[in-house]
Amino acid sequence: MKRNTSSGKTTRTRRNGLFWIIIVAAVVAITVGIVGLGHMQSSGNTSNTTTATTVDWISSGPFSINKQDYTSDEKIFFVASGIGYDEKGEVVIKRPNEEDAFRIPFDGSKSPTINRYFDISSLHDEKCKDCNIGTWKISFQTIGGISYLPITFNVIDNAKETPKIKEEVDK
Repeated sequence: MKRNTSSGKTTRTRRNGLFWIIIVAAVVAITVGIVGLGHMQSSGNTSNTTTATTVDWISSGPFSINKQDYTSDEKIFFVASGIGYDEKGEVVIKRPNEEDAFRIPFDGSKSPTINRYFDISSLHDEKCKDCNIGTWKISFQTIGGISYLPITFNVIDNAKETPKIKEEVDK
């Protein structure tokens, strides 16, 4: 007697076909779910979203500070991301009287990033009491690399600004 082997192959082929149909359907369903969820989040109910403070970073090339204006007691966040491998030099932070407050060395071959913060009150100059108030400049001295435009930021005296605000509120 001859055995019918074709029904075994047919069953196996149907199982393989069914398996792949289920896999494709699952991938399609997951993709549709992800796209739909993204669409709902971007155009959905805005009353449940939290409002985050937007930070307008001031940048020159890969170097940035977190905002333009500071009070004398605030921290200034200085970051760099994507310093080129062949870029090396110093970041020079200058007071309003053009004197160097401090320097931050950088070397892209060692690290493409910098994350530092400093506060103006810790950089006071004994020779010049009001030298920290005004427009500061961050310049870049590179060795054989790209030159970047300076970044400027303003520092106001927190103690002097507070009465003005109170006076305006009282009016």
